[in-house]
Amino acid sequence: MEAQSELAANSKRSANAKTARKNSPTTEKASEAAHEAVDKVAEKAAVAETRLRHTVNSGAEQLQEKKQEAMQGTEDVIAQVRSYTKENPLAAAGIAFAAGLIAARLLRQ
Repeated sequence: MEAQSELAANSKRSANAKTARKNSPTTEKASEAAHEAVDKVAEKAAVAETRLRHTVNSGAEQLQEKKQEAMQGTEDVIAQVRSYTKENPLAAAGIAFAAGLIAARLLRQ
């Protein structure tokens, strides 16, 4: 029984405190100011998020373009080397032999 009456008393005190807070002009002003501040921060965060997403997407697109350019450049060089070796097989063999000697000498040291 005592626990129930104590619980009822605490509930009544809590309700009275809430009513006092709702009726207090200072509390209302502080509450409104806090809500306004939170809203402003949320708006700024949304703008920053949008900018960040745009920057990341733009960077990803640029990276993809650079990757494509590099792959195309590599394919072009390979095509040139193949063409040169077909036109000049003896010179290509000599260049390969010289490159092998240089690589072996560098690796020995």
